Amino acid sequence: MHLLKNVAYVAALTVVSCLGISDVNAAFAPGYPGIELELPTVGQPINAVGSIGFVAGGQILYTGNDPVTSKVNSFRVTGNYLDQATIDALFTQEFSAVKAYISSGGINMVAGTSYQFVDLNLSLDPSLDDFVFHFEFTDLGNQTKLAAIDDTAVQIVSFQGMDYQLRLVSFEYANGGVVDGLSILTNPLDTNTAMTADVKFEFVAVPTPATASISLGLIGLGVLKRRRQA
Repeated sequence: MHLLKNVAYVAALTVVSCLGISDVNAAFAPGYPGIELELPTVGQPINAVGSIGFVAGGQILYTGNDPVTSKVNSFRVTGNYLDQATIDALFTQEFSAVKAYISSGGINMVAGTSYQFVDLNLSLDPSLDDFVFHFEFTDLGNQTKLAAIDDTAVQIVSFQGMDYQLRLVSFEYANGGVVDGLSILTNPLDTNTAMTADVKFEFVAVPTPATASISLGLIGLGVLKRRRQA
């Protein structure tokens, strides 16, 4: 499913998916990226409960069961507007395409009722394959941690003769700009307040060999990533 996918770029792009889909041309333009959350079926706790709902510009995941306060863990993502200056420099510098919010149900969460894994599907253009990032929840008692399992999406984009992949660089907290690497933590003192962060990305050049050979190798890599969640 593609949501709010209206970003395009003013140069011809060639995209090779890990499934071997034929080449696609696109033209990026300013706008909001498409955001979609998805719950993988592999590796989840057998008693996990939760649901994904729609919010303006994105989606939210509620997961877990707390019989005392009825609070749950939540992970919300919305798209950050990409202006023309950002689009012009898309392949040369970091950019913030997603805003993330995470809150914790607290220490009374029933063990095994919160989903452990969630995927973030990011679309920078409606004609391109989604860039998929895999995340894992960790219960730290009085905090919940959400961390990227892998920092680089397997999808490959060719631009001006170079092959690129999209890499998640960091979570940058909105309340002070603290960079927290590939994870975001809830506030240990307040389970009612969501921690907010801009999710920073960058396009990184893919070393040779050619794109076709790399994309074939990434088919196996995608399978291995999913197995790591089992």
